[in-house]
Amino acid sequence: MTFKKFVQISLLATLGLTGQAHAQTALDLNLSNDALRFALAQENNYAGESQVMGLDVIHTDKKGNLMSGFASVARLGFEAAPNLDVGLKGKGYYLQPNSGSNDGYGMMLGGFARYWVQTEAPVALSAEYLLGPSILSAGKIDSANEFNLRAEVQILPTAVAYIGYRKIEMDLSGATYTFDDGAHLGIKLAFDL
Repeated sequence: MTFKKFVQISLLATLGLTGQAHAQTALDLNLSNDALRFALAQENNYAGESQVMGLDVIHTDKKGNLMSGFASVARLGFEAAPNLDVGLKGKGYYLQPNSGSNDGYGMMLGGFARYWVQTEAPVALSAEYLLGPSILSAGKIDSANEFNLRAEVQILPTAVAYIGYRKIEMDLSGATYTFDDGAHLGIKLAFDL
């Protein structure tokens, strides 16, 4: 599958969810000294469940670009822990490095958890881990993994500000390639449809 075909399929799948009840379009932007991430997602929340599909791009001056399409499902709260959200996530990605011909693509699968602290302005702490073993990797990439931590505060009903940490590593022909490793600041805006 070519990268162009991957982007087309991901975009069509994302846009296909717009007819769902309680749907929101979300824009997510975060940046650090070394990286800029932009994401566009379609979020569908139902009583007790969340479904998200989207596209994102991480750009770095030194390492290149990482483009991906992602989808997740989450359970929003439990009877014994109403402030805990847990979910599963899948991500298809394409790495376009600045130097050399070490481009590659693959899929990562994993999970995440978010705990909402009941304060005047809702605050949440979240963690996410995705793994892309060699069976799901192609091109020059042997395997990949991504780890995210985030502390967020809901400053408006449709706006969340956050500080986070992200580490993305890939094995390229036996050597570890750290695409991103560091803290970032971000904002996520949601728009009702």
